[in-house]
Amino acid sequence: MPQSSPMWLSLRNLRLRIEEKTLNIEEISLMVNCRFFRAAHSPQLCGKKKREMSQKTYTFIASTDAVNSYGYRILTEGIDTTQFEKNPVILYMHNRFGNPVPTGEEVIGRAVALKKEAGKLLVDIEFDSGSSFAKSIEGKVERGFIKMASIGADILATSSEPEMIMPGQTMETVTAAKLTEISIVDIGGNDDAIRLCRDGIPAKLKLLSNNNKSMNQTILLSVALALGLAADTKEDGILNAIRDLKLSKDQAEKSAKEWKAKYMTVQNAKAESIVNEAVTLGIIPENLKSVQLGLLQSNYEETAPKFEEAIKLAKETKIKQDVGKALNEAINLAKNSGKPSGDSKETFDYMQRYDVAKLRKIKETEPEKYAQLAKDYAAGVRYQSNK
Repeated sequence: MPQSSPMWLSLRNLRLRIEEKTLNIEEISLMVNCRFFRAAHSPQLCGKKKREMSQKTYTFIASTDAVNSYGYRILTEGIDTTQFEKNPVILYMHNRFGNPVPTGEEVIGRAVALKKEAGKLLVDIEFDSGSSFAKSIEGKVERGFIKMASIGADILATSSEPEMIMPGQTMETVTAAKLTEISIVDIGGNDDAIRLCRDGIPAKLKLLSNNNKSMNQTILLSVALALGLAADTKEDGILNAIRDLKLSKDQAEKSAKEWKAKYMTVQNAKAESIVNEAVTLGIIPENLKSVQLGLLQSNYEETAPKFEEAIKLAKETKIKQDVGKALNEAINLAKNSGKPSGDSKETFDYMQRYDVAKLRKIKETEPEKYAQLAKDYAAGVRYQSNK
């Protein structure tokens, strides 16, 4: 290559040649197309200089005016990109010093275009094709597995003025910040999705005191209304009402326990009375008395009605049996009353001597009558002829 080629020109000599207008057409043409000349200048954004070669770029939303998942927001118009445009590095997950010793893989690309539009900071990213790690991240972006980017910024100014606060915001607004880097991130809502610093030191924004006060007032109002108090009840009044409510609750629980103990004493006594009556009536065997009493006491509400029904039925049955027995005795007494001994041939001794077949039939078909004949015979009733 000739000595006059721009590859051999120092910047000082090149400037002199341009001022003296001694460069010829061939040298100017070589200067425009020479890789060395272009590489000697810092890359610029937004089409100010043509890129070295045509590579695929990807557009991301790096930041917006909206409230993020952490309760604060960064005004897009307040982001100063001047320094970033001089060194438009793209990192992965805001990681510059993730390893004890830098590996050279911290930068995975560069921003080739940057613009603010409708409250959004948009960036066109070109990945480093010479880095295997950068190419792997680009592949995930191209295949749709990674879709988010976020900014790293130094905070310059914040505000908690009402006009700067949006619904749902709990921290102050960053009104001015210096963009230091943009990162590809896997999940935009994680703790490192937006990296904020003050003078290079990680920074945290302040909670909005007005917002906290408003939240506390809302909670107190809800509690007051739930307690049946006026909406303007002060905190002391609400606390007193809560203490009174707790005291009433404790007293009610104590009273309930006492009444329950009394009720159980009465119920257990009633259960024992029911079981004793059931044993007397023959419904429950004596040897199962304690078992049945335990079952009745453990489930009185459901079991007691069944016991009482069985006792009622047993009593009714016994009454019928007693009435029937008394009636039979009265009938038999009426049959035998007023009859002289031996008036009828239906005496036990007569049929035993003269009509055994009839006596046998009475025994088989009328056992009660047979028993009465035998009873009369034992009492001295004998057959006597009227002749």
